[in-house]
Amino acid sequence: MQLFEPPDVAGWDPQLAWINTALMLERYNVAEQFAITRVTDPNTPGAFLTIDQLRKFVKSNPKKTVNKFLGALNVETDNQTVKTLRNYLQSDDNGNPGVFDPTTDAVIDKKIRGLVHLIMSLPEFQLN
Repeated sequence: MQLFEPPDVAGWDPQLAWINTALMLERYNVAEQFAITRVTDPNTPGAFLTIDQLRKFVKSNPKKTVNKFLGALNVETDNQTVKTLRNYLQSDDNGNPGVFDPTTDAVIDKKIRGLVHLIMSLPEFQLN
């Protein structure tokens, strides 16, 4: 099965009904909500990631951090995608080269949540 390339206009066999444009968009939205939802009380119901949960997977450099999150989310992808994810961590909000400083909560809260969202939006994650 090729993502976004159904065998005919009817789509895939109903056993694979989970993959269509509406559900793919919803899966991306779930990934976004999971990555961006911030709570201070861990007893709050729902799916979310705390800063402390994220910090456990953050390493001293972008390469190790990306690899740790890919492993945690059980995603295998090509080298170009890994490089793009590393570049994301090393860029500012405008895409200009920057420094990855994993010691601050602000970086973890923004860049690492963004990294989780990007990984969860990869076709390899969706097909896993």
